[in-house]
Amino acid sequence: MLRARGRAHNVLRFGATRALKDLYIPFVHALRIRTPRDEEELVRPVRALAFARAFLALFSLAAIYIDPTEPTRYAPLAYSLMTLYVFYSLAALAFVRARKGISPWVPVLLHFVDLIWATVMTVLTEGPNSPFYTFFLFVLLAAAYRWGMRETVFTALGLAFLLLGQAYFVARSSLVDSPPELNRLIMRSTYMMLMSFLVGFLAEAEKQARLEATVSAQLLSRIRSEAGLRGALQAVFSFLLSLFGARRILLRLEDVGTGRRYLWEARPVADPDQCLVRLEEQQEAEPEAPLPRDPAWQAIRANGRLQFSSLNLRGNRWRNPEPAADSSQPFLESLPFATMMGVTTQFGQEWRGQLLVMDPHFGAAHPAELHFLTTLIRQAEPVIFNVYLYRRLRSRVGAIERARVARELHDGVIQSLVSLELQLEAVRGAAPEQVMGELNDIQRQLHQEVLAVRELMEQMKPVPVGPREMLDHLADRVDRFRRDSGISARFVTDLEEALMPARLARELVRILQEGLVNIRKHSGARNALVHFHARNGHWLLTIEDDGKGMEFVGRCTLAELDASRVGPVILKERVRSIHGELTIESSPGRGCRLEITVSQRPHG
Repeated sequence: MLRARGRAHNVLRFGATRALKDLYIPFVHALRIRTPRDEEELVRPVRALAFARAFLALFSLAAIYIDPTEPTRYAPLAYSLMTLYVFYSLAALAFVRARKGISPWVPVLLHFVDLIWATVMTVLTEGPNSPFYTFFLFVLLAAAYRWGMRETVFTALGLAFLLLGQAYFVARSSLVDSPPELNRLIMRSTYMMLMSFLVGFLAEAEKQARLEATVSAQLLSRIRSEAGLRGALQAVFSFLLSLFGARRILLRLEDVGTGRRYLWEARPVADPDQCLVRLEEQQEAEPEAPLPRDPAWQAIRANGRLQFSSLNLRGNRWRNPEPAADSSQPFLESLPFATMMGVTTQFGQEWRGQLLVMDPHFGAAHPAELHFLTTLIRQAEPVIFNVYLYRRLRSRVGAIERARVARELHDGVIQSLVSLELQLEAVRGAAPEQVMGELNDIQRQLHQEVLAVRELMEQMKPVPVGPREMLDHLADRVDRFRRDSGISARFVTDLEEALMPARLARELVRILQEGLVNIRKHSGARNALVHFHARNGHWLLTIEDDGKGMEFVGRCTLAELDASRVGPVILKERVRSIHGELTIESSPGRGCRLEITVSQRPHG
């Protein structure tokens, strides 16, 4: 029975200790983040305390005037000091209200003046038994409101020593008629320390909440829907890099539907509002680091090994990580860092992943800092996902509208042009010889306009091509070009499938389409050949013709084409948009060859 009671007592004591620790940890630790300096946040507490000080001084003067405090032989001096303090309080209030910015030393100076004045007034009015003991409470509350728990506790310790010194001084002098009561002095000092912990805890909690709200508002205000997903992520990355002083940020995202994985990387630059952002798709052959089950965790590299620690669901206590976040992860082992903070992310039901903040300026993170990062990410997730949905909705609406216009062109303009072409063909049979040449020219121009409108329709239609339909789509484009233009065209590839992001597939189809349009319009070629291969980690698309070539001779890269201001502008812009390389080899009278090279790991 005694053993069971002892065990129950130990369990209860352990549970109570852990509960107090869970409540205590988030607020006793000052967040070591680099928040943007806000002058208004510095001035607001100084102004509020200046008003409270003036209010307290005026009513205290009225109180001692109605009921003067003993001993009466010091009443004139007490009145004089109280009146002087009233003028000081009003002057301080006028000073802080007139200033837009205040030096950090001003609150410290005012704090010490309040402390000295409270000590002097209580000495002249019954010492530790003085009714003006409440002025010490004002100093304590001011420390909590200005700074936080640590400064409040230090202020309470200083007040306790002042009370002891004051009691000793009063007992050795004749300032009061009766010596101070030791029990009352001990109780007041004890109450003051308890009050400092309580007030400091509440002040730290309020300060933490206000800081989270302020930083979250600053972060969300940087996310612009018109900048797109890349711009939104760049704004978040640059803010986090500046806030934590990190060396690098990685965001690993996985498409829940397709299983495709992408890696965003951000590095700081000289401008704190900007950062370098790179995007690449992770190949299936790469080792995948499993996602931790914990909402937030930290990794520290010590002696060549990774040591993990994570937060519980309440976000305020270290515990052992889940098995999914062990040190055997090849991806995390390959990253160069000393300390890392990790947060799991979820964007709707479509994307999930990890945000990794590497080497923050404070080194190993405290649970409060990791919890703070988690709070920021949780508030940014729905905003970023809304930007993603907004851009996707705009893209779909634009595709639907382009498809509608293409149908209108097909049912209206194309039908009219084809009808005119057929009528012109019928007129040619009965036309005299002298107008046959002109009719042939008109019919050729009309046929060219029919082809041009059809090409415009194809450009306006969305390209519903995925990575598995890529090769079939390219072959179909080439075959359709052969039928419409009368130019002999072939498509050659040695690939069975081309697994690439859907956006890259669409852009390559558009590039091929633009290249074929240029052949039809400007080259005068009779033959065209299109190759698509994979070589040395790159996709290679080549378009050749035997036409008249371009206005230059030789082989030029994209940079050389831009410097010489030659080459097809639209095609160059499309290649540049996918971070590819364009090379054009031209031989007048013998044709032209275009080579488009794109990395199989595209980055943005």
